[in-house]
Amino acid sequence: MAESFAFEIAGKVLEKLGSAACERISLAWGVREEFEKLKLTLAAIRSVVLDAEQQQVRSLELSLWLQRFKDACYDVEDLIDEFEIQALRGLVLERGSTGRKVRHFFSGSNPWAFSFRMGYKIKKANEMLNKIAAEKAKFHLTEKHETNVIHRERETYFFVKTSSVIGRDEAKQHLVNFLMNPTDGEDIPVLPTVGIGGIGKTTLAQLVFNEESVKSHFELRI
Repeated sequence: MAESFAFEIAGKVLEKLGSAACERISLAWGVREEFEKLKLTLAAIRSVVLDAEQQQVRSLELSLWLQRFKDACYDVEDLIDEFEIQALRGLVLERGSTGRKVRHFFSGSNPWAFSFRMGYKIKKANEMLNKIAAEKAKFHLTEKHETNVIHRERETYFFVKTSSVIGRDEAKQHLVNFLMNPTDGEDIPVLPTVGIGGIGKTTLAQLVFNEESVKSHFELRI
């Protein structure tokens, strides 16, 4: 049996790209065609990833190719997440029930600038995936189906066992201080947490979300 990481990562991203929510978002922002290109290229590369992962121990070049593919998958996933966050911002504004401070914060989100920036990011992601797809030919990889693969499920829980999180106190306190004592003049600051999948972004956000001082300081937490 073989462990397959890139295969599963790509599968999760393809699942996101094919979701009803992503379909609505891509239509709303006029990027459906670009998303379809991402989906087709991802699927084409994924079809040979199982074979690549089995052979990578014999080829450093192939191993690096797989790593580039995984990085590209994470980039596409980040793109989808950014669109979902923007959609949530619009929903909060439409409902208008979160008060002046939240409305003031979200008013700084310029739809035109966002569309321009995301269009560039999608273009770069497509270019990278096309390059990776073109390079796969030199490895003479065979298409393989999902059989005899060990799946590693990464579960996300609302409650976190804090004792198992390394460096939790320092990182949590830094974020809490930033949120409650902004230095840039904003009523509600934003501090993105970025990094590869599994590094602990969601866990850190949950720790801050459940912090007692944060609960008592903010009227609304999402």
